[in-house]
Amino acid sequence: MKILRRLTKNKPEEGIFHDTYGEILMTFKEYEKALEEFQEAIKIAPNDWFIYQTYIKIGICYTALEKFEKATHNLNKGKKLANRIITDLESKNKWLAIAELILAEIKEQITLLQN
Repeated sequence: MKILRRLTKNKPEEGIFHDTYGEILMTFKEYEKALEEFQEAIKIAPNDWFIYQTYIKIGICYTALEKFEKATHNLNKGKKLANRIITDLESKNKWLAIAELILAEIKEQITLLQN
């Protein structure tokens, strides 16, 4: 974590560092900080190869924060961007499966809240 924090400070123009740092923060359930890093990655590198994953990770964070509308929006945006990817199909399919699982979880959570 210290290394990635240092990388984002020393090379702030590298979107992938922000994405990776956000992913680490997400694993420690620091969702708000992770969201900041993911947003920075998108700002810096909106068309980079990993951005579809970044949107899906944002959706995961918003799901954890129970902000289901924002989560759904970002998960769907990640899926849309992933569908444009023609290389690294294994990774693409993994991330699409994750997005579908989280979307199903959101649907279930909303149903429970309505009852």
